[in-house]
Amino acid sequence: SGTVATYLRNRVNGVTAGLLKDDGDEYYIVVRLKEENRNSISSIEDISIPAPTGQNIKLSEVATIGEYWTPPTITRKSRQRYLTLTVTPYHTSLGDLAAAIEQEIDQIDMPSGITTRLAGNFEDQQESFGDMGTLMLLIIMLVYIVMASQFESFAKPAIIMFAIPFALTGVIAALLITGITLDIIGALGIIMLVGIVVKNGIVLVDYINLLSDRGHELS
Repeated sequence: SGTVATYLRNRVNGVTAGLLKDDGDEYYIVVRLKEENRNSISSIEDISIPAPTGQNIKLSEVATIGEYWTPPTITRKSRQRYLTLTVTPYHTSLGDLAAAIEQEIDQIDMPSGITTRLAGNFEDQQESFGDMGTLMLLIIMLVYIVMASQFESFAKPAIIMFAIPFALTGVIAALLITGITLDIIGALGIIMLVGIVVKNGIVLVDYINLLSDRGHELS
């Protein structure tokens, strides 16, 4: 089988026989069959292979020739072969498209040894949302610490922080009304909104403290 494969590769793909030098340029000399003798299955089946006995036999006598679709190149990652399928969203969000793809994949009976994973822009989006969530938690913690040191109290900053969920309800309602999905720009807007809400709460609490110092009672 190795001998047959070598002869077939040399006749179809060609074998480098030498170099041709012309005015300082070098060209590889590739020897192979003519185009009309290797562009069809019947032509390949008629290729003669020299046997160890000295006779020539047709390739069709020792092999079965078939045509199959294969990837143009074999790519590997972590020493594993992988195939990339690209899908572009059309009149849908990236999250809805990913959910639809996962639903279709779950219905496919995958052979053993084959795994699937959603990557590309969807993976980047999920990582960005995770970073945004972490950033928001850090901002809330730092703002609470600063306000606690400013007001010299743990209760008053907590009152201000309780206003943040009410701001998020407005964001959710606006997205549902407009039919817009949450993206990275929207996540940045939420972080900015948290800052605005906290700032407004600080002004209100500071004004309440000012009125309290002037003798006004809470009612």
